[in-house]
Parts: sequence; C-alpha cells; structure tokens
Amino acid sequence: MVFLNGTGTHKGEFDGIPPTNKPVNIRSEEPVNIENEMITGHWDTVDLLNLLEQVHYFLIMQTRNLRMQGWYGFVNMNEVSRST
Repeated sequence: MVFLNGTGTHKGEFDGIPPTNKPVNIRSEEPVNIENEMITGHWDTVDLLNLLEQVHYFLIMQTRNLRMQGWYGFVNMNEVSRST
C-alpha cells in the first residue's frame, strides 16, 4: 500500500466554484499488486470528499440549490422580501 499526500493552492475554478486561493491537501492511497518483486497492478483511490470539503463545495452547492429553489433554510426568501 502506498499513501500519497499532495498540497497546492486552489487557484482555478473547480466545478463552478471560483478560486479561493486557499491551500488544499489531496490525499490518496494506492494498493499495489506485487509479483516476483515487480509491480503488476495498482489502483489509485483519491480522497475526493476531503478535497471537496476544503473548497467548501457542499456548502456552496447547498446554498446555490436553495437559492435556485427560492428557499433559504425553511424560509422562502421571496416571501420575506415581499412582506418587508
């Protein structure tokens, strides 16, 4: 098993999320198959959930979805703005 840890900076748009210029850490593990002292296969598993959490992907997408539906939490923002 090989464990990899990469670091970088979120400088470009990522799935519709504008750059935050914050440091990010990308973790992965790579199980390898070894036969006769040679690597004969490998599988790369990236911890994408951790990366998405670092760029606040779920918070941003949830906020966008709620706004698209006209809802913020349990309150319809269109109704609130009309009543004030």
